[in-house]
Amino acid sequence: MIQAWTKLYPDDEIHLLAGNAFGAEFVLHRSPLISKTHFISVNASGFEKFAFFRSLRAEKFDVAVLPFDAQPNFLVAGTYIARIPLRIRHLHPAVLSNRFKAVATIFLSTKTHLVPVLAGRHETDLNMDLLRAYHRQPVTDVFPTIVNWQEHPEVLSKYNLQSNQYLLIQPGAANGLFKVKAWPPQHFGKLISQLHENFSQYKIVLVGDQGDLDTNISELYQYLPEKVKSVVINTAGETNIPDLLTLIKGASLIVCHDSGTMHLADALEKPLIALYGPTDFSRTRPLKPTSTVLFAKGNYFNAMYNFKYTESELSEMGIGYEAMANLSVDEVLKSITDKLQ
Repeated sequence: MIQAWTKLYPDDEIHLLAGNAFGAEFVLHRSPLISKTHFISVNASGFEKFAFFRSLRAEKFDVAVLPFDAQPNFLVAGTYIARIPLRIRHLHPAVLSNRFKAVATIFLSTKTHLVPVLAGRHETDLNMDLLRAYHRQPVTDVFPTIVNWQEHPEVLSKYNLQSNQYLLIQPGAANGLFKVKAWPPQHFGKLISQLHENFSQYKIVLVGDQGDLDTNISELYQYLPEKVKSVVINTAGETNIPDLLTLIKGASLIVCHDSGTMHLADALEKPLIALYGPTDFSRTRPLKPTSTVLFAKGNYFNAMYNFKYTESELSEMGIGYEAMANLSVDEVLKSITDKLQ
């Protein structure tokens, strides 16, 4: 969407607003597409947030663009404090099911274009819908997903790695908070053991954040033989987004869940195997020809379609690893073997 915007409006400045815990601003760090990035922590006090948005008045923004997954209430209110005259934002389906939120949305919709989040529509197209609402004309150009990657060779040196000599595996999902979209750790344990046996020329590298380490990866180690534990390299909890990008770029192949790691690997056009179960595949699937998607087609397949359920809601229903369990190790191993050969 940003690429399309700059083509239509080459004289516009595009600023990013960041501040969540995941470091998404690094995806376009130092990109020529971005004029400036502003930071406000989601955990900042109300006074700090008010002062921050008030300071943005000096930028004299013309429009704020708010995708459905990036419009917390304080941010929407902040665009008014910053005196931004126009908002282009998605009307999230979940808002429609809550009367109070619906009223609040209408109240905060002054000088706002509300763009529907259509079922079965990929997120890249949903974001393009925001641009179309602003442009008020068809926008037909299709741009690939990109990331502004800059190599950090010291990351490979730290873990004694060389490019194209290791396989990257993400055993966790949802930052370790929910197990419903994660492949069972015993499956990963069996897969890694077979990879070590059949593809010993490759090192096995695990990635994830601290939450993944504390939950999924800690459980995974219970299913690894001692001889395999000694050769697995665990980077989880030790890396940021630029580090992760370097690890992805140097890998021969990536196996991961529907996640930020998946989208980064897809953007870098690395050989990727994405493991899907309850997630809405139509909205988040990787799009590059280098990516392969495997499905756990059990009772909870595609349960999150069109926001019917969230990861949290499925977890509260007592659903965990079983949601992904019927995707077999043999199926994943065959896909890996096909790509490596």
